[in-house]
Amino acid sequence: MTSDLSALFNNAKKVTLVSVPVKEESENEAVEEEAVVESKKRKIIEEREYEDPSVVNAQTVFVGNVPIGCTQKELRTLFSQYGTVKSVRLRNLIPLNPKQGKRLAFIKKEFHPLQKTITAYIRFTDETEAEDATSLNGHLYKEHHLRVDVAHDLDTNTKHDHKRSIFIGNLPFDANDDDVWKVFEECGEIDSVRLVRDRATSVGKGFGYVLFQVCIRMVGFVID
Repeated sequence: MTSDLSALFNNAKKVTLVSVPVKEESENEAVEEEAVVESKKRKIIEEREYEDPSVVNAQTVFVGNVPIGCTQKELRTLFSQYGTVKSVRLRNLIPLNPKQGKRLAFIKKEFHPLQKTITAYIRFTDETEAEDATSLNGHLYKEHHLRVDVAHDLDTNTKHDHKRSIFIGNLPFDANDDDVWKVFEECGEIDSVRLVRDRATSVGKGFGYVLFQVCIRMVGFVID
């Protein structure tokens, strides 16, 4: 055996023997340790990111009848008088091109021609601040009467008092909240106006609701 090895390497100038360790076991251990570390990191991140939905809603106000083209910065400025605004989200934007993303449509100001308003969700750092911000409900902003409710109230349906609300039918499809507001404001202090619209086109469906601050009786009231 020794002679065979000598013959095999007889012509070699230098032979270096290297010990090659088996790495599979150590590599597997390293992978497992890394997986454990990543799992712990994800758990920590998930715990930080998780927030109780009821708390988030209590800190957030829904803003309806926002003028189309209104920016997040403008809304932040308007509502910051009531506290620290944590975030502003614009919703219900309908792009001019259905294939175009809403974000790009907003940047380019390319909206559906029949859409005049959007909605927004504004979150504060404290529930009291959100409640105070509802003072802007009915506020005339850029010729639009804003509808402002705490998001929690929308979920629990506490704001929809049927004794103070009237149903309006046979409205023109292109009617907007402010048109209705102007007609009914002579009947009493209005809390909010909500017209039902098609989600895809923002075109009105011909009916809506007016919520007054006091109980009223207007069955059969005719709009000239």
